[in-house]
Amino acid sequence: MNREELIRLCDSQLLHVRNELSYSQTTMAHALGLSKKTLVDIEKGRRSLGWSGAVALIALFPASQSLTQAFSPNSPLNLAQALMLDGHETTGRVTHGGGWWARVEGNEHYTIEQNVVSQHYRLVDSDRRRIASSLSYEEIYTSYLAKIGTTGLPKE
Repeated sequence: MNREELIRLCDSQLLHVRNELSYSQTTMAHALGLSKKTLVDIEKGRRSLGWSGAVALIALFPASQSLTQAFSPNSPLNLAQALMLDGHETTGRVTHGGGWWARVEGNEHYTIEQNVVSQHYRLVDSDRRRIASSLSYEEIYTSYLAKIGTTGLPKE
């Protein structure tokens, strides 16, 4: 799944989530920080929540059965987090506990891990700082090879 697919799925589930919660259009629009007109347009397929709106929907209504079923077997929040930095490098510290991650491969300097829930991958350094994150193993492996070079030693 990529960001556009996640957004489309959230767009298609917005009305279902609102009905599930018995929210009026005004209440749901206020919760998501939208105008009522924008909410109506999204529900009718004329507009989109966009990335921020989709993430807001997922974050504000994590117990929604509509979202849970639509994203099954994955957690909507975990998918959004996986896509948050998909394909982009970061030097931020890893914030999730080790129990969510399984080591795939690596050396003493860099490790490729896979999230046991969302199945996305990340590349971390020896200080457990995330370098890259993606749903594609190939993208992470390419990042890994770029870091270690052909000698197997980390590039400076």
